[in-house]
Amino acid sequence: RWDYPIAGTVTSAMIPWRMPDDVYDTENSILSLKITSIASHPSDPGKCIMTTIESNKFGRMPRWVLSSLMSVTAPQIMKGLEGRYISSMRSSGGVVDVTRFRST
Repeated sequence: RWDYPIAGTVTSAMIPWRMPDDVYDTENSILSLKITSIASHPSDPGKCIMTTIESNKFGRMPRWVLSSLMSVTAPQIMKGLEGRYISSMRSSGGVVDVTRFRST
């Protein structure tokens, strides 16, 4: 929606939609609501102010909190998954570990 909640602002809302029934999807496993507003910066014409509010099945929190959480937690989870995968592959005996060979 243009010029909402004030003139010069663009606001959009994203909700899960079940297309076959043309209704709001209350059973969506992740998203329930996301609203974004973009407005010009009051003193710098080269900048804008963007506000995002999201409600999902994980609870409600500001995007910057979620970003901070994911920038620390996700890499740790991925490293753990990678380590377990490599260990599983080595112990299965069905692969050759080329990292153990050195070229001469």
